[in-house]
Parts: sequence; C-alpha cells; structure tokens
Amino acid sequence: MRNKIYRFKRVLHTREQQRDQVRVEVAECRERLASAEEQLDTLQGSRRKAMEDFSSQMNGVVCSGAALWCSRSHIDTIEDHIRAKQRELKEVEEELEIREDRLLEQHKEVQKLERYVERIEETNESMIRSKEQATLDDMATTRFLLKE
Repeated sequence: MRNKIYRFKRVLHTREQQRDQVRVEVAECRERLASAEEQLDTLQGSRRKAMEDFSSQMNGVVCSGAALWCSRSHIDTIEDHIRAKQRELKEVEEELEIREDRLLEQHKEVQKLERYVERIEETNESMIRSKEQATLDDMATTRFLLKE
C-alpha cells in the first residue's frame, strides 16, 4: 500500500509540475497580449497624428502633390501596421484561450489526483488502525484467558 501511495504521489507531483508550467505559459501569453495592446494603441495614436498632419496640410497651405501623396502613403503604411497588429492580437487572444483551457484541465486533473491520494492514505491509515486494534484485542483476550 505504501508503494501505491508513493507512486501516486510521484504522479501527482509530475502533474503539479505540468500545471505550473502551463501557468507560466499563460502568464507569458498574457504579457504578450498586453504588449500587443500597447503597441496597437501606439499605432492608433500615430495614425491620428498622421491624419491631423495630413488635414493640416490640406487646410489653406499650398503643398505639392508629392507631399500629399507621401503623407497619405505614410497613413496607409500605419494602417497596414495596425491591421497586422490586430491580427497578431487576435492570434494571441486565441492562444491565451487555448492555454487557459489547458490550465483548467491540468488543474482539474491535479485536484482529482489529490483527492485520490487522500483516499488512499485514509484507507491505509484505517487499515493500520484496524490491524493495531486487532492486535490490541488479541493481547487483551490473551491476558484475560491467562488470568483464568
């Protein structure tokens, strides 16, 4: 019985390590998500600034077509970066969801193993107590019979 308890404790320890590894992966994924959101906010701010610059060029200031084309090209480039960052953000969100599901599964598995190990230990303890009680009963019976 002790060997069985020892084996399952080792399995439990391994599952806990796996769960902890998934926790680390989830934390890293959340950091990447926060970073991508910050970068997206920065890009959107850059686009607003570029749009303001473009509109200021259009208001009352004479500028060349090349300057307008260059400004519009800059805005298009920023918008391309924004779309790419939005795709990246969506991918990171999906990855985070998958990892969180994996973490939940790992956590449930660890809890099941913990309960199983506890039951095995309780069964072992009750068997030991019953054997000790049987030994004490035998000793008491022997003493009682020896007195007669």
